[in-house]
Amino acid sequence: MLLDVRFLLEMLGAAAWTWTMEACERLLAHLGLRESEAARGRRDFRAPSGLMASVHIGADGSPTSIEFPFEVPLPIRTHPRDVARFVDLTARPVNAILGEPTAANGASGGSRCWILPAARIAVERSSGDTVSLIVAR
Repeated sequence: MLLDVRFLLEMLGAAAWTWTMEACERLLAHLGLRESEAARGRRDFRAPSGLMASVHIGADGSPTSIEFPFEVPLPIRTHPRDVARFVDLTARPVNAILGEPTAANGASGGSRCWILPAARIAVERSSGDTVSLIVAR
């Protein structure tokens, strides 16, 4: 399961990027994701490769964020230091393109954050068994 981080960041950095559902759908379709489920406030997408994403929707119906979850391997879930390393590993492609994060949090599992003109990008532990790359308005 691969996420084309370079394409994702190029799209978010393009002058033409707008936070509309249509733009999010085009972005996810380019990454090979197709809608799999819709629930109140969220639409889920999946790719045959196993890549997943959720578009979170605000009260006005516009997208507020896109979350790409990555499963933390079972043997390291209970070891905070190893989970923090998994956060670093997940953040590495973003870090290679954007440089050092604007903010880093060494708390349980850690998090990394970059601020772009059109979005905030974070890599953080989102639950006990996932680390997510989150793109938010």
